[in-house]
Amino acid sequence: MDCDKELKELFDACPWKGKTFGELPGDPGAVRYVWRAEDAGFAAMFFRSGLMTEETAAIRRSLYLGREPAGAWALYVTEHTREDFDPKEVARGITGLMDMGNVRAAIARAK
Repeated sequence: MDCDKELKELFDACPWKGKTFGELPGDPGAVRYVWRAEDAGFAAMFFRSGLMTEETAAIRRSLYLGREPAGAWALYVTEHTREDFDPKEVARGITGLMDMGNVRAAIARAK
């Protein structure tokens, strides 16, 4: 397959395990970012700087490099919520952090 050189370089340099070459994502609703050849410089900022990681505490990302129906090559990033992510647990933690009684107790312990 003859694809855009800059997009292919980004794809190849990306250390992610979840990478698919020659296909587009099967779930369009999971697509968060799309970069075409003219956007390669902008996409590079995300990948080369380390801003875009494969996993966070809440999500897992996958990278695709494929040809769109109109013929243009594009780099896609999809996001899915991690199976082990519990938003209720996160909410409880945030609520605990914002509880002024807990804040005062922590300050008192630090003195």
